[in-house]
Amino acid sequence: MKHEIGVDLANFYQERKEIEDKLLPCPFCGGEDIEFSLIHPSHNGKPDMSYWCYWEILCPDCGANFEEGVVTGRQTPDVWEKAKQNIIKAWNTRIKN
Repeated sequence: MKHEIGVDLANFYQERKEIEDKLLPCPFCGGEDIEFSLIHPSHNGKPDMSYWCYWEILCPDCGANFEEGVVTGRQTPDVWEKAKQNIIKAWNTRIKN
């Protein structure tokens, strides 16, 4: 199912595992079971991204999370991809000693 803004939800769920494999452990607790999700409202049990949605990276061990939101209806697929890359980069950024 491809949304008009260019997010292919079926491909996202396939891609999610590949993304999770590239995420570094949690910078706070060291947890390694990091989750990557697309959060959006639903309408009648179906995804409804006509208003907003956001990418989220979550450590279920300690609850640490990063979010990168996108206001839909005004954004292009390039904006979605950039938001996704921004959150991955932010999570994987570490301060060097």
